[in-house]
Amino acid sequence: MKINSNKFKDIIVVYSFLIPIISRWILPSSLESLLYINIVDYFQFYILNILFLPFLFLGIRNYTMGRLKLLFVFQLIIILCSVFLNEYRDVLLSLVCGSYYPFAIFILLNYKFNKSQISLIRFPILFSLLFLTIQIILFSTGILKYHLDITGGEFANIFRISTTVGAATGTSIVVLLLGVISLFLAKSRKCELISLILTSISLLLLISRSAILCFIIFLFFYYKKFFSLNIKNLFITTILIILFYHIGLFNPLYERTIKGFENSDITSGRDVLVEDNMKKLDGSKIFGLGYANVYTIKRIIGLHKKPLYYGAPHNVYVLILLEQGIIGLTFFVLFWLLFLKKIFKVNKFGGIFTVLFMMTIFNTETVILVDQEYIFLWVLFLIIIKEEKDEKNIIHSFM
Repeated sequence: MKINSNKFKDIIVVYSFLIPIISRWILPSSLESLLYINIVDYFQFYILNILFLPFLFLGIRNYTMGRLKLLFVFQLIIILCSVFLNEYRDVLLSLVCGSYYPFAIFILLNYKFNKSQISLIRFPILFSLLFLTIQIILFSTGILKYHLDITGGEFANIFRISTTVGAATGTSIVVLLLGVISLFLAKSRKCELISLILTSISLLLLISRSAILCFIIFLFFYYKKFFSLNIKNLFITTILIILFYHIGLFNPLYERTIKGFENSDITSGRDVLVEDNMKKLDGSKIFGLGYANVYTIKRIIGLHKKPLYYGAPHNVYVLILLEQGIIGLTFFVLFWLLFLKKIFKVNKFGGIFTVLFMMTIFNTETVILVDQEYIFLWVLFLIIIKEEKDEKNIIHSFM
């Protein structure tokens, strides 16, 4: 009876954490919009977020990482200073808009999963990856059309589309994280191969170069010893690459890159966005323009409530500098450097991916720290790897 009780508790803990996140990219916007209730005139609360409460009460508490928690407290102080020492249209709006990142980091530092709970995470993560891959194939090829019709152009007869996650860039972040989490949690080589194929196809069709670059470099490190010791897996991978090339999966990426060079716009205008946003700082370099007062959550923007200095720099570090100033950026960098040190001690490949993610996605996208579906999936990955020993490296070295 005790075993059944523990199993039931594990299910509640895992799914109370996952459902509010997964629902944001599984449900189409027409259904998702029904799950919001107005609390004040500009803030709509996502009803499924109530499910975080069972996780917070029943989840396993983590009582380590004291230095990181102290740094996080300092970061919160800087956030509050950036709010109350700057000009705002609405202080409450700014605090609400910026709540996801502090809440996610609080969970990262104070909670963990046991082995039973991690095993329960495998299915919903792999299912989500499969579900999104099917969507991407259908929408990218034009077989189906999503009603939001957010496209980023057409390359080699492939549309950069909007899925139930959102635009192609946001979808690529979710797919990248789902794919890597699936690889880390895979119990067999078959599941690893399925995860690898689904992620590769999705990222190539989404034509998001930063996510593709991050995934390719990670796979190089992840499979380096594995491939050098197992000719069978090297052969399978070579066949898959030839197959992808033959059916034209690399063509959209090639065409988009070539057009970028021809138009002298290889960054898709991100350098201009960074430059324009940095001009807003002027004399506010110490504490910035105010937390969540530059780029806010998409739900608030959809209600036509924009912050005072609205802009999308498409760069996390620039966003932190703009909103929290030099002091906030310093604490942000120190926090992640110290966290990376911890990760590398327990999970080499998890540390490698974290560095790559922060070098690519953090430098090309802003939504990762702003919207719920991205930051909590990122935190889920970090919770998993920070508690697990680096067993993959041992396995690969003996294959």
